[in-house]
Amino acid sequence: MFYRGFRSKKILLTVIFIMVFLTPTLLFAEVMKTTRVNTELPLLLNSGLADCNEAAVKYIVWTEDPGKTDEIENILPSTGLIWQKQILSDFAGKKVFQYMTAQKINEEEERQAFILYHSLYTVSMDGKAQVFFEERVGEAIHAENYFEYNHISRKQNIIINDMMSIGGFDQRLPGGVKAGEDKINIQMVTKGENKTGNGKTVLALPALMEEF
Repeated sequence: MFYRGFRSKKILLTVIFIMVFLTPTLLFAEVMKTTRVNTELPLLLNSGLADCNEAAVKYIVWTEDPGKTDEIENILPSTGLIWQKQILSDFAGKKVFQYMTAQKINEEEERQAFILYHSLYTVSMDGKAQVFFEERVGEAIHAENYFEYNHISRKQNIIINDMMSIGGFDQRLPGGVKAGEDKINIQMVTKGENKTGNGKTVLALPALMEEF
């Protein structure tokens, strides 16, 4: 019992030390190194439903807190990606600070792309910043099949002409946002038909932020 208690205190003190003494950049690097992502939930390229072998991914980090921007701007260079910053305003003049980056990935790089999203979310857990991830492919993947095969709880289902959107919640994914009365942390939108050459799909975590 003494050993267990001592070991628990040692672990707790180690966590406190990391949180207090590591800079945001070093903390992010530590999170990236130690993140273990559940591989049971594949993204589009490794879903078994896609014929393509390349996808476009986008990461978006935004905050309404100007005091959070320095921390974000210290962390983002550690990703090795080039980020663009925008300052947006609503009709009331309220500012939002948005950071965005995009890249092309293949099947082998898909897991690392998800680890990056998961790590960005982990270091933003104070609630003062939001992290969004999008993966797009140039073919129509059956959204219902993706949710069914991966046992994802469906919360919302919208069909408009040749577009289908399904929002759901999965315990294997971090976070979530309110969508009406529901909380979702995954959304898939598919449009068009592959036989006409205009099919496309986006998988968004926790939800689609930009126009499809």
